[in-house]
Amino acid sequence: KNFIIMKNIFNLFVLLIFSVFAISCSDDDDSSSCSSNTISTPGGNSGITGAFVEDYGAWDNGYNLDFTFISGDITVDSEGDPTSGAGTVAYFEMISPDEGNLAEGTYTYQGGGGPYAAYTYTDSSEISNVTDAANYEYTVIHDPTATVTIDRNGSSFTFTYNSGDFCVQYSGVPVFFDRTSRSITSKKGFFAR
Repeated sequence: KNFIIMKNIFNLFVLLIFSVFAISCSDDDDSSSCSSNTISTPGGNSGITGAFVEDYGAWDNGYNLDFTFISGDITVDSEGDPTSGAGTVAYFEMISPDEGNLAEGTYTYQGGGGPYAAYTYTDSSEISNVTDAANYEYTVIHDPTATVTIDRNGSSFTFTYNSGDFCVQYSGVPVFFDRTSRSITSKKGFFAR
């Protein structure tokens, strides 16, 4: 009888340890999520102050539309080029199946220099700390490789990227720039490329 009691106490003890471990692991997962209109990095959360979609037209097996999110006190001119400030920037070079339109769906990372397929984003994508936006002074802090999800409701987008300590969550209507008259090799998105 004592053996059965000891076995039950031991099983209860193992269950208790497992429960504490499971709870602590789930708390770690919550740290990687971010709230709406936020860029989250290991350095903290930054509220998104601007969002831009730049259409560069046909490219490889789809259409090149860049999605950029800015935070801090970064300002841009009427052409979408940076004029001043510092903050965090998340830049995603997206390949959409639709001309002139960033299609709703799930986009996966595609490295290796192309040719790029529709519903992918390229290895030019990055999250950076910008110290001087007017002079394009920045440090890349993350090269995205996780899935990007885009939901649409008319001109309103919901953009979600989540990878460990890095997250971009945006809901709203971004400013649209038609860049189809610019050469794709001389891109002037948020960063000079």
